[in-house]
Amino acid sequence: MHLVESAPFNKGKSKIYAGVPGNLVAFVCKLSFQRGHGGNVSFFSKTQLVQHYMDTLGAIHFGR
Repeated sequence: MHLVESAPFNKGKSKIYAGVPGNLVAFVCKLSFQRGHGGNVSFFSKTQLVQHYMDTLGAIHFGR
């Protein structure tokens, strides 16, 4: 994935929609399955979000 980001109006406690980033990642995983990649995707994360993605998406940290 190149970039997944929430719109400014949809961040923090006053966000309008819940689960947007997770649903976008789920869609990318679906495309990965359809294209024969077994659902595997990769992305770079901002340092402070690595643990968040591991906890909420089941991401596995590899590399630096």
